[in-house]
Amino acid sequence: MTSAFDTNALRRLARGAVLPAVLLAWWWAVFRFQWTDTVMFVPITKVWETALRMSSSGQLWTSLGASLARDLAGFALGSLAGLAVGSALGLSRLLENLVGPSLHTVKQISLFAWIPLISVWFGLGDTAKVVFLSLAAFFPVLLNTFEGIHLALIYAWLATLGAEYLLTSGIGIGNLLTDGREHLWMDQVLLGVFVVGCVGFSLNLIAGAIERRLLRWRGGATGQY
Repeated sequence: MTSAFDTNALRRLARGAVLPAVLLAWWWAVFRFQWTDTVMFVPITKVWETALRMSSSGQLWTSLGASLARDLAGFALGSLAGLAVGSALGLSRLLENLVGPSLHTVKQISLFAWIPLISVWFGLGDTAKVVFLSLAAFFPVLLNTFEGIHLALIYAWLATLGAEYLLTSGIGIGNLLTDGREHLWMDQVLLGVFVVGCVGFSLNLIAGAIERRLLRWRGGATGQY
């Protein structure tokens, strides 16, 4: 059974790798056959050289570490708060009637609409970013409790980049993207996009594995796992 599951997982990964492989081949061909000379795009080899240079200097790892630290801190705080509030609402009909309507109203507010208020209350540093990420993780967990853990982790990572992009103080992958954009360092921008995609993909795999393990009892009880 485990072997069959692993085989199916490998097949899904292989199918998912087809499109990225095609895009990478197209990217290489664009510059290999000189189909464009725009300065807004760079060869894949230059992005690779930039990756090696920034890895050797430690800048890439420092930025990635700062982003992941904020992401995990915001995810933990928002998830714990969402789990606590969601459980309380589920256990108390009175609390649900008192607080529920307000929470459903607040969740309709765009996440980025909180940026001005957060920046006034908490500044532009790491505290403000973690608060922003906590909001991103809070509502998925609040509304779905355990099932929302998967969405909360992904939303927290997306919010990490948004917070770093809009609250520009400090270091992180979002700041790396901003610097690349401002100086037209397209190799750095494309490297940042690649790292963001890889981290998001990895977090999705990790969250899926955790979710399957946490919810295994439910499938076993129904005979569907």
